[in-house]
Amino acid sequence: MKESIEKKYYLLSASILFCLLILVIFLFLLPKEQAMEIVAEGGVLEICSVISYFLSGIIAFYLSKRGVLKDRYLMSFLIIILGLRELDFHKAFTTMSISSTRYYLSPKVPVLEKLIVAPIILFILIAIFFFLKKYTLAYIKNLINKTPLAIIIFPSFLLFMCSKLADSSLSMFRDASLTITPVMEKTAFIIEESFELGIPVFFIVGLLYLLETKRTS
Repeated sequence: MKESIEKKYYLLSASILFCLLILVIFLFLLPKEQAMEIVAEGGVLEICSVISYFLSGIIAFYLSKRGVLKDRYLMSFLIIILGLRELDFHKAFTTMSISSTRYYLSPKVPVLEKLIVAPIILFILIAIFFFLKKYTLAYIKNLINKTPLAIIIFPSFLLFMCSKLADSSLSMFRDASLTITPVMEKTAFIIEESFELGIPVFFIVGLLYLLETKRTS
């Protein structure tokens, strides 16, 4: 029974990666204007990413409530924060992005605003610290031992790194005063947004695997 569940989720993970590849190719073949509409802020891919983050946050909350995740709802909280960030909450209600150190040093930001934001950021940072303390070493150990759950969610980390590389590549080209062609710009945006969508999707897959294995154990 356990082996059949593992095979099912390995196949599902491979299928998701294949679908993401097809999505990238499909968007690349579209005219630039149409492709950019889909990958733009507020576009279809971003909406799907937000829905996926909130869905995975709800599943993580359920698993914490059932005692499957003994993390005092840390995972659920941080996943929801990622979803809010995808909605640009980190800069929607403030003078500039609160994820930038410039926000806290800039004289353009009112002191009262900083005093309101600072405790929120401190709370999130503390949550991240305890989350990493609880899961990082355990995950690395499980990945080395090739446990199914670690393997299933590993693509989310690869997709994260690839999306950030695509995002930063245009800035690196600009800083080096190199020419950025429309095709390069289009490709970078497509890869960034498509792969960002895959991150919460693999969170969902990993959490569903955990839920199913606990139910059958």
